[in-house]
Amino acid sequence: MTNTHACRIHNLVTCKGELRNETFSVTVRDQNGTIVYAGERTTSQNGFLGLWLPAGITGTITLSGRGLSASGTIETASVSATCLTTLKLS
Repeated sequence: MTNTHACRIHNLVTCKGELRNETFSVTVRDQNGTIVYAGERTTSQNGFLGLWLPAGITGTITLSGRGLSASGTIETASVSATCLTTLKLS
């Protein structure tokens, strides 16, 4: 909500998120608008939310919780980042 860190490959030890053990509604849509994932997920002790998605999609991820939301582009190509730290709840 107030800060993040630059990251590309997630590291379970050094990557820390602000919102630990909090539940969010998550929706992922592919480039055609088809829902790839929709459900509630809870962030882990390190403040990150793990989500496995099909390979080869480009689309949008939307998180909602605490009366706030954030959306951004997500990509699952073999060269894609495994750590997305650019979403900021507002």
